[in-house]
This record gives sequence, structure tokens and C-alpha cells, in this order.
Amino acid sequence: MKSRACLPRGFRWLGLMALGGVSLAVQAEEKIVLLTSWYAQAEQGGYYQAQATGLYKKYGLDVEIRSGGPQVNGMQLLLSKRADVIIGYDLQLLEGIQRGFQAKAIAAPFQYDPQGC
Repeated sequence: MKSRACLPRGFRWLGLMALGGVSLAVQAEEKIVLLTSWYAQAEQGGYYQAQATGLYKKYGLDVEIRSGGPQVNGMQLLLSKRADVIIGYDLQLLEGIQRGFQAKAIAAPFQYDPQGC
């Protein structure tokens, strides 16, 4: 049985990016900190593969991947500019926007929630 708290598919995992201070134009070796939503896991493999094969560098990005976890507040780190991009949750973003946070969804990489919602 599915939980009522689960929203329609495709909304669960979202990439978030602060609008203030992060340039959308890529410059040579632009430093970007990506904060994942949890410890390294299969769902995030593409980020690590791109780093390992030099794909980010090929496009002028110096990406540092930091792992999240149960005690990590991604939205707080994003707003304090200690992370440039985070992997977060739909409700986290919607609540932040309602409170006036300058954040924006840039991707929904899963059609279904990998946690079953």
C-alpha cells in the first residue's frame, strides 16, 4: 500500500540550485560542490562515473562531490553557499520556496521514487 505522503511519480528526487551567486554559464574549470542526499549509492553512480572518467573536466567543471547523510541538511548548506547543487526532495524544495528561499529545481532524474513511494 502506498503512503498518502508520496506525491506522483517523477517528483520525488530533484536537483536543486540556488539562483543567487551560481552562474549558469560554464567557465573554464568552474568549481562546483555537489551535495548528495545520502551516502554514495547506486542511484548516484552517474555523478561519480562522470567525475572518474573526466566528463566534468571535459566541459570545464571542477566538481567536488560530498555525501549527505541522516544529519546533513542539504537545503541549509545550499542557502549558506557551502554547496552549489544538492540532491533533495520535492517537499523540501516546495517548503523552501514557500518560505522565500531562492532555490530552483533543475532535474527530476527518476520517473519513480527509488524508495517505493
